[in-house]
Amino acid sequence: MGAGASGFLLKRAAIDELIQAIRSLPRALFTSIQLWRERYWKFHSPTRRRERTPTDELSDREAEVLRLIAWGYSNKEIANDLAISVKTVETYKARFAEKLDLHSRTAIVRYAVRQGWMQDSN
Repeated sequence: MGAGASGFLLKRAAIDELIQAIRSLPRALFTSIQLWRERYWKFHSPTRRRERTPTDELSDREAEVLRLIAWGYSNKEIANDLAISVKTVETYKARFAEKLDLHSRTAIVRYAVRQGWMQDSN
């Protein structure tokens, strides 16, 4: 008497009742689970992963500072806009400059253009 009135098995169901319940499941359920697994691994296998770019190594804040510098904002303007100190802006700039080997404003702007970051959002 493992199955309740709703047809669900109770925790205390006998092993025979559990086996019978599993056997009564439609084969399509197992097939769909197998299909899901195959599709998941097809798109999530390590060999399918997107190549990492140098930009992926930047923190969100480093990328934000880089974009603002590329748009021509001064360190002071960026600091005011982001509510951080000028020294912090300089630290983010030094970090992304090292990671991406961008050591001039010209190099930063060129990089931002290549990334497609310079289109006006308006």
